[in-house]
This record gives sequence, C-alpha cells and structure tokens, in this order.
Amino acid sequence: MQTVLIYLQKGFNQLTFLLDNAKVHGKKMEASVHQWLAEIAQQVELPAFTLSFWHTPRYSPRLNPAEYLIHEVRRNGLYQVPCTLTLQEKADRIRTQLARGSPMNDQQMRKLLDFIARSKVKRF
Repeated sequence: MQTVLIYLQKGFNQLTFLLDNAKVHGKKMEASVHQWLAEIAQQVELPAFTLSFWHTPRYSPRLNPAEYLIHEVRRNGLYQVPCTLTLQEKADRIRTQLARGSPMNDQQMRKLLDFIARSKVKRF
C-alpha cells in the first residue's frame, strides 16, 4: 500500500491493480484497499484519483508481469546453485536478483500491458 501512496504523491491520478484470480484477490480485498485509502485520506490530503482492478483469467501466467520476475529469480538465483551454499547465501542471491528489478525494458513492459488490456481481463 505504500507504493500506492508514493504514486499518488508523484501525481499519478489513475491507478490500476493487475491481479490474478487467486481467491484472496476478490471483492473483499478490493473493499479493504478502498477502506484503507479512505482512512489514509482522513489523515493526509490525497489528490483526486481513480482506482481500478483488473483480474486476469485463471491459469494465465503470461498475463502476469510478476511471473516474468519470478522466472528470472528462479533462473538466475536458484537454478544450478551449488548444494554447498548456505540458506543465507541462497537468500542473498534472491535479494540480488530482486534488486535488479524487472527483466523487461520499458518497451517490453508496455507491449505486455497493451496485450493484457486487449485480453479477456475483467475490469472493475
């Protein structure tokens, strides 16, 4: 939720959550986000914004940008790892990979998001 506040403070006025169809990402979670933002708005002045939720179809990992990052973390941080590495060393490898950020450049991410927008994504 801190990320939402950062984007609002940077002047973004249209926020879209892209969610998979996990049970926890349903209407109850959406209501919690709205409630949390309403509580924050009582304490801090927030700019006007719209909030929408897009839900990808079930079993559609190629429509989930997080899956690309997870794949990179596994490929570069966990696969072909010497069995002599300690748990701490493995955790450090994962942290390093996560710190690199998205494996996609801006153009690739834009193409993916355009593709998602044209796909059968439920918008609320």
